[in-house]
Amino acid sequence: DVTIKQVANVKFTINGNGHTYSGTMTVEGTGYAGAQGQALTIQNVNFVVDGYGIYAYKKNNYARNLTIVGCTFTGVVDDVLDYGIALRHVYNVVVKDTTGSDLFDLVYGGGTVTGFTAENVTVTDSKNGIWLSYVAGTATFKNVTTEVESAGVGIFNGASGKVVIAADCHIDCV
Repeated sequence: DVTIKQVANVKFTINGNGHTYSGTMTVEGTGYAGAQGQALTIQNVNFVVDGYGIYAYKKNNYARNLTIVGCTFTGVVDDVLDYGIALRHVYNVVVKDTTGSDLFDLVYGGGTVTGFTAENVTVTDSKNGIWLSYVAGTATFKNVTTEVESAGVGIFNGASGKVVIAADCHIDCV
């Protein structure tokens, strides 16, 4: 397992170059809501998920500008509490060109997510696709395809100022 601690005004990229990673990448924000300038990109990683792939879920985390691009997330046991990406108290999350299968959720937002974008995302053979409990600001879904058992995309108990934009999406519960 790896822990990445964000620091104000530092931008960082992890490029997996298509390698497989079977641990959890924990992302810790600054712990301060007013911190600015930090950004983390995780790209081209093939996650084998036994629990969590990316975990930015700590209370009062305040991770910012988290971009996941070109990654795959595959659960080890068919949709049994394996989460590709877990989010809580985070700002400006982008999931792009990413796939998930055999997961409980590809993206689980159990606490406030302020600003969320999913683009060119496919989730198959999973319980849910993208589940966001509290959204502040805008949640954008573009070219998202889910073929899952329950909720393809779920947004619940929204915080203030929630705007949802969806384009070219195919949500299917099988």
